[in-house]
Amino acid sequence: MITKIFIEQAPSTNSAFSSLAGALNADPEKVQHIGFLAQAVITDIVGLVALLAFNAAATVTKHATTPLQQPETVEKQLKHTTHLSEEQQQLAQRISAGEFGHKPVMRNIINDMHLRHGTVKPVFDALQQAGTLNKNGRRYFLASQRGLPNG
Repeated sequence: MITKIFIEQAPSTNSAFSSLAGALNADPEKVQHIGFLAQAVITDIVGLVALLAFNAAATVTKHATTPLQQPETVEKQLKHTTHLSEEQQQLAQRISAGEFGHKPVMRNIINDMHLRHGTVKPVFDALQQAGTLNKNGRRYFLASQRGLPNG
């Protein structure tokens, strides 16, 4: 005796998409396809945002834990900048802290701060003597930034 079993085939879309398609008067398979596509796009966007946030947090942590100068460099700098005026000493501290970037440009500092070459040049010379700034040709760069890219 042979028994025939009839299995009812389930529709290719689930009831959520079917009811949404009914409300929109659209094809259920098309609504399901659009739903899955939207889910994939949202998942990709959330993943990218998470990666960007992780990268930003890692960058902030890296900068927060890396001192710009070694204590001995600060002591050397103090010794070499004692002959400078108070304004020049403040400028030296700002340059050393990287406020003008890791490649400070004397001309830009002169123009931006409305200073004279005779005021800024001794600061660069003192920082170079202290080992805070290095010179390559006519360009200066912070010695503590030497190992970094574009340094």
